[in-house]
Amino acid sequence: MLPNVNPRQMKKMMRQMGMEMKELSAKEVVIRLEDTEIVIT
Repeated sequence: MLPNVNPRQMKKMMRQMGMEMKELSAKEVVIRLEDTEIVIT
């Protein structure tokens, strides 16, 4: 989250930009780039 922005404001800003936020229960997140892989567990 961005500092000094409450979750309600963040959700409103995202909705205005056409984005939708949904909470997920994930055990692992993998971000694959061209030359590297970032794993968040």
